[in-house]
Amino acid sequence: MESILSAGGQDFLLPGLSYDLSGDQASYVHSRRQSQINSNVPTAGPGDVRQVTFNIADPSGFLDLSSLCFQWTVKNTHASLAMQPLSAVPHCCWSRVIISISSAIAEDIQYVARLEEMLNRFLPYEKRRAAAAMGFGLTSSSENGADHLARPIAAGGEKKMIWRPLSSGILNSGKLFPGMLLGASGLKITLEVPAASEIARNHANDSQTFNYKELICHVDSLQLEESISSQYANMLLSGRSIMIPYQTWDNTLQHLAVTSGSQTCTISKNFTRLATVFASLAQEEPTVTADLAGIQGKLQNNFYLCDQTVANGAVESYITINNKRMPDFNTIGTEMHYKRLLSAMGTYSSIAHGSNIDDVAYGCVVGTAAKSWIAAFDLEKAAHHGATSSGESLATGGILSVNLLRVGSAAASPSRAYIDCLYDCVAELKDSGCFSYS
Repeated sequence: MESILSAGGQDFLLPGLSYDLSGDQASYVHSRRQSQINSNVPTAGPGDVRQVTFNIADPSGFLDLSSLCFQWTVKNTHASLAMQPLSAVPHCCWSRVIISISSAIAEDIQYVARLEEMLNRFLPYEKRRAAAAMGFGLTSSSENGADHLARPIAAGGEKKMIWRPLSSGILNSGKLFPGMLLGASGLKITLEVPAASEIARNHANDSQTFNYKELICHVDSLQLEESISSQYANMLLSGRSIMIPYQTWDNTLQHLAVTSGSQTCTISKNFTRLATVFASLAQEEPTVTADLAGIQGKLQNNFYLCDQTVANGAVESYITINNKRMPDFNTIGTEMHYKRLLSAMGTYSSIAHGSNIDDVAYGCVVGTAAKSWIAAFDLEKAAHHGATSSGESLATGGILSVNLLRVGSAAASPSRAYIDCLYDCVAELKDSGCFSYS
């Protein structure tokens, strides 16, 4: 060991032994400006305006989208009934997110409440709890991803929300967006409001009358030294461009024949680089009850898989892309599906990161139907080794088929399948505008 280390490595100075005052600096950053952008409407909600827009522009600065978050206040307007939100994290308040750069659509994420719920269940409990603390809050201390229960809002009461979408590749690109390229239209973010029953439990004892007010977007921008800003401006005027890579989602809902225990979902999309495919199932919403079941049964929280008994058989899955089978053999059983899910998330071999989905929620325990079953198909060839854009191509009219076997029983079958495709995009920022390539 000593000989190997001596031959292949070099000594370095421990950080604690370094007394250099310079360090890593960014002296060209002149200042940071914190901005509040009001929405285009003063109020919104299921019974009010159903679309909220924020126009973010700073021609002299660089937008730091890692700082961006949305703030609003939920007001329960019912005189006697409490409002019971469907999730503690306030993504249940929205159904769609559209992000445009210089009038060009860069992201259009549908079924965003369910997608965000799925991504939140991938988080460790501490992260999920922290996100809930800035939303409706939790009434339960359970770490089971399916059992989080939001705090209700009393009749006539209100609660302030803070939310940042996990699903947005633009907001999580890690790049500063140069304001001089965004033009007068800037960065436009549109949030859509779903029906009241998709936001809060719709039992007879629950309020379905509420609205949003004080809608604000918070974002920081960096002001650079004039010499640096001029270099970017001159580069763009010369016809060159800035390329920003990101990943975003294509979300598909397919209605299923409930008479069959096996399902095939086919998607035709022109993905240049398809990174990961997630498949999840839901039953038709049952009669709404006043307890936890009335929340878990809602479509945004319903990640169903039938009880893995001998009679029902073990779940199997595979996908095909242009008739190419992936993987070469079927994934069989909830345990192997869970392993593949962790691998797709990049947490399987990590000791520092985990998931908030336990074995009961995932359906690994016989006798209980799953409440958090998600199948994942990792299509990147070398992503976990530092390579980017190594996914599968469907650019020439390729066909993606997701095959799910024994996912229902005679007594209970799913009625809906959600296929969430994560794929690579590039935003090209030029003096003439923005162009998005996928």
